[in-house]
Order: sequence, then C-alpha cells, then structure tokens
Amino acid sequence: MTTIIIAVFIEGLVGVFERSGEQPKDILYPAALLIVATGMVVALGIYQKFSVNAEREKKEKGLTD
Repeated sequence: MTTIIIAVFIEGLVGVFERSGEQPKDILYPAALLIVATGMVVALGIYQKFSVNAEREKKEKGLTD
C-alpha cells in the first residue's frame, strides 16, 4: 500500500510541474491525484489505528494465539 501511495504522489507531483505553465484546466488531473494520495494516507492511518486497538484489546482479554 505504501509503495502505491508513493507512486501516486510522485505521478501527481510530476504532473503538476509539467502542466504548471499550461492551461489551468490541465492541472486538474494531477491535483486530483494528489488529493487521492492524501486520502490514501489518511485511510492507511485509520486502518493502522484500528489494527493497533484490536491487538491491544485482544491482549487484554488474553486471546493471544
């Protein structure tokens, strides 16, 4: 997941710099990529937070495998 996020960020940044001198509408796709990548980072953070909480609860209940 992290590799995909990095690839999307790089693609968005390269697109922004390539199209920065052109028409404003041409920058919408790269900007959307950056927004999507940011959302992916937030989603990954939420997932990890829930995973840590679930593991902590599992240990407290003594349900370790």
